[in-house]
Amino acid sequence: MRGHVHAGSRRRGWSGTRPPPDLSPGLTCRPGLAEPETAWITARTDQHPSDTSWSGAPMPPTMPTEVSARAVILAGDRVLLANRRGQFWYFLPGGNVGPGETVEAALRRETSAEAGFGASDLEFIGCVEHTYVEDDRRFHELNVVFAADLPWGAEIGSRKDDIDINSVALRELPNLDLRPATLTDMILDWVGSRRPGWHAAGR
Repeated sequence: MRGHVHAGSRRRGWSGTRPPPDLSPGLTCRPGLAEPETAWITARTDQHPSDTSWSGAPMPPTMPTEVSARAVILAGDRVLLANRRGQFWYFLPGGNVGPGETVEAALRRETSAEAGFGASDLEFIGCVEHTYVEDDRRFHELNVVFAADLPWGAEIGSRKDDIDINSVALRELPNLDLRPATLTDMILDWVGSRRPGWHAAGR
């Protein structure tokens, strides 16, 4: 996925209607525009797996950053994944943090609504930054990820009509379309090292 960033927005203190002539490192002019000071420049970010239609046209403006709380719910060597019915890609149980809500409170609320039990004994795994396009809107998302054990006696199943909850072997994660894709590496790295990690957009 590509977004358009005006060169002027990269220079501190610039207030004119035209960007300054110097371009930020790592950014390139669009082909066919000879003057850098009047060109729009493109910056590559993480491409959402469902966004395959970009053809060079201007992307929609980025929406405000969303903070999501996600749970890696483990049961032995298996992990719980969610997917929307009729779709063949997966995501971690959880959802957006509401105004004035803590990340942990949001995680417990969302896992209770989706899977019928609240996540407990949370252990921080890391954060994944993610940029994607959906329904002609461009989103920037920060996923805060925690590990949690499956409560004893809990029944695995969805409490929502449009979502399925699946138990998947950890070794199968690389073969699945888990989104954001960097979650797979984060989960497997954490299982092996128990060290939290940060995964920025574009990695």
